[in-house]
Amino acid sequence: MLVGAELRRALLRAAAAHRSDTAFDWLLALAAEARAPVAVDIVDALAPYKHNTKLMQRLRAVLIERGDASLLERLAAVAR
Repeated sequence: MLVGAELRRALLRAAAAHRSDTAFDWLLALAAEARAPVAVDIVDALAPYKHNTKLMQRLRAVLIERGDASLLERLAAVAR
């Protein structure tokens, strides 16, 4: 079964809201491998933690590894 975009975003936000290392690790691993729209949703789900330097550094490293400049631009936009 395919998950609709709204449900996907809700699930990603719920995982981010859990605030556990396990949830963050899962989101970062997913961001490394997921299709671009899912990765954008993950960046958005993690935006409330923009002051968590360690988490944002890890997310940035994942996005750099992906090599997708648009994702890095999205991260910069939400990190303002």
